[in-house]
Amino acid sequence: MRYSHRMLAFLVAAVLGSAPPIAFSVRDDPTIALKVRDDPASRRFVLELKNTGRKTLCLPPDYWPNRQGSISESSVPISVTIGSQNYPLRTGIDDYFGARVEIASVRPKATIRAFLSYEAFKLPESAVFAPKQLHLTPFAVRC
Repeated sequence: MRYSHRMLAFLVAAVLGSAPPIAFSVRDDPTIALKVRDDPASRRFVLELKNTGRKTLCLPPDYWPNRQGSISESSVPISVTIGSQNYPLRTGIDDYFGARVEIASVRPKATIRAFLSYEAFKLPESAVFAPKQLHLTPFAVRC
């Protein structure tokens, strides 16, 4: 049985005694900096998220990659564009990798790193060294 990742974030906040979380786009918050780097040699996108604010942030698993380099069930569209071709994120591949549901947290003034593998988008081998654009807008909650 699968639980909604949003419900999971809500339950974590409730257990910790805080108000219900309000998800916000990391691009709308000036205290958060997201850097994305294409790493063709490793066949992945490297993500760095820096929290320059004063509160810890939690990134629910439907908005931030797990340790296997994928996002199992995204609540927002995530894709890669190469030229005019769009490659959407393949959801549900964690069942194949056997990944656990994880909520990433970022302490104040800290940086976390993660990656999204090319396999998560089923990018063709011929496109590995082509210029790519990752379309990803992580959301976070204060925790």
